[in-house]
Amino acid sequence: MAPDTYGDVAVQADVAMSDVSTATFDVDESVAAVVSSHVMSTRDLLALACVSRVLRKVAASERSWGTCDLEISAADGNLEKLTDDRLEHLLGYCGVVRNLEIRGAPATFRAKCLYKPTLAAKKFAKLETLKIKNCTRVSGLTIACFLQAIGMCDRPKDNRLRCLRLEECDVDHNDVGHFHEYLSFDPSENFDEEKCSFNICKCSKCGDVKDTSKASICIVCKKTFSEGEWANERGDTLCESCNAFVCVACEDTAASYVCDRCEQSVACERCVMTGILPKCEGSKHKPGCFDRWCEHCQDNNGSILICDVCACSWCEACDHVRVCATCSKNECGACAEKAGRTYFHCEYCGAERCSDCDEYGLVEWDCKSYGKVMSCHDCINRGSEVTGLVPCE
Repeated sequence: MAPDTYGDVAVQADVAMSDVSTATFDVDESVAAVVSSHVMSTRDLLALACVSRVLRKVAASERSWGTCDLEISAADGNLEKLTDDRLEHLLGYCGVVRNLEIRGAPATFRAKCLYKPTLAAKKFAKLETLKIKNCTRVSGLTIACFLQAIGMCDRPKDNRLRCLRLEECDVDHNDVGHFHEYLSFDPSENFDEEKCSFNICKCSKCGDVKDTSKASICIVCKKTFSEGEWANERGDTLCESCNAFVCVACEDTAASYVCDRCEQSVACERCVMTGILPKCEGSKHKPGCFDRWCEHCQDNNGSILICDVCACSWCEACDHVRVCATCSKNECGACAEKAGRTYFHCEYCGAERCSDCDEYGLVEWDCKSYGKVMSCHDCINRGSEVTGLVPCE
């Protein structure tokens, strides 16, 4: 190898640079065990095992994966070889499984190893989510036995499954209701795909098992209606905000609220409680007009604002709730007067500021574009080169 030069002196390298493609991360087993214990994803653990022989040895030892998320997917390859025995062997590497997901298993896979007493008690004590997708020979009874074996019903309600997904699995219509006992909250409260705790329901009309994405639940009677042949007898969407559904039998009893401006936007009672379609109620001393405005009408006609001091609410026509651009406080006229606060409206930038935030008030300045304007000190301090404001002569 030709020597390197440093100034006029030739220097021969003592050690040749190693090939970066063969670089390894060699540590002893104690360090490797600590590193592996902080990796929750089994996919990342297996990738880490490819780095060195020591890490590979640690990853292959019993319970070395600690508390982990176990995901087995057809995208990982060789899933057609998955059997109950191999799944049981794989679970031997896990300490505690927090989230379990199996996707696209072969027809020979039944998952009956899950409720073996030797596995259930210690491996799934902290199970939070269970997703079995496209496993056609895994029955609902098997999953129910598994959840019963790990004592899911014995847990406090808040510590039960956050999410249960059984897609393309063999679930009998008589077993659907039993799964609700294993969940931390009732799935009938929300059929939203991201928020629903259980993805399967039973149609109240035909009795078939349906995915919640193809069904609707009445917010009044809590009955479930699937799409298809019963479409004309189902009902209609009640709320534009949350897509709440009400069946034909409950249409006259469902509470709904309409925008008093456009008379088109409709919201359910639950959304109104969260601030959708706010109402001009006024204060305890002075009533408002009691109109409700939708978001579109507020954009065109001014907002209905709530005073941060007394919690009264007003539309622009009944009272002007002032909003300070500096401290972001909302304050009605009565509260501002009681506190002795005044508000200044800058004609140049359009912002309002309370006297607590802008003690100097407004000053009349000349503007090249608008003539004489009452300007706040923030605009003045930005300089005449930016704003075009100059002192009045």
